Amino acid sequence: MGAIILSVALIPLYDNLKIDNPNARTITKIIFWIWVATWIALGFFGSQPLQYPYITVQRSLVCFYFVVISFFISFYNYIDKQTLKILINSK
Repeated sequence: MGAIILSVALIPLYDNLKIDNPNARTITKIIFWIWVATWIALGFFGSQPLQYPYITVQRSLVCFYFVVISFFISFYNYIDKQTLKILINSK
């Protein structure tokens, strides 16, 4: 529980780019909605009884939740920074 709260609290530190145009960040919107869908699914499967299929789905969703937060957001910011450098250097 503490890791989830800490990971959500650290999300603003990932986003340190100077782009203010929300249309330039469509991948961020997709990642956000995947994260929201995972969060809703975790809430649903967390309320189910501890039986075989639910436990497996819960564990998979928890792993996916942390992968979305740690890997996808960091990787996207890296790609976004590289793209920004290319755009600045081409002017």
